Amino acid sequence: MLSPLVVAVSLCAALVAVITDLRHGKIRNWLTLPLLAVGPTIWLAQRGLAGALISIEGALLVAAILVGLVAVVGPGLGGGDLKLLVGLGAVLGWPTAGWMLLYTGLSGVIAIPVLLKRRVLLRTLGNLAANLALRHYGGSVVRLDANTPAPPIPYGACIFLGTIAALLLGPIV
Repeated sequence: MLSPLVVAVSLCAALVAVITDLRHGKIRNWLTLPLLAVGPTIWLAQRGLAGALISIEGALLVAAILVGLVAVVGPGLGGGDLKLLVGLGAVLGWPTAGWMLLYTGLSGVIAIPVLLKRRVLLRTLGNLAANLALRHYGGSVVRLDANTPAPPIPYGACIFLGTIAALLLGPIV
């Protein structure tokens, strides 16, 4: 069971990220980077060294999965999204961080209507398919229609939903 402080910090950070992402199209370092220190500090204060390790394991789990995802699929999330996910991993700790990442990915389906409205769904899927094919055959990242890139999607909302789902639902198995 997570402490009320862990729940409050993670929800507040994810909510502020949604607001800044929607207003400015960015998730700022002043929000994401302190989470990397706050998470282990909360866990250390509440559960000692074992708690700090839970926090660090959560951050490392998220970071490892994201590095693997970028290596296979290519770039997609912005730097602020990546740092927020790792920071929330530190706050939520192991294993909740992994569930947060899974639920965040699943909540990404809310981006489909946005991509349809912006008329860039097919281009986005084409970029994804091309990157997967190139990665499979040893090539580098490609961006189709490089002269007309798709506008960024504020993924902070998906991260917020994923955080809420992890806190409410926890493990699905």
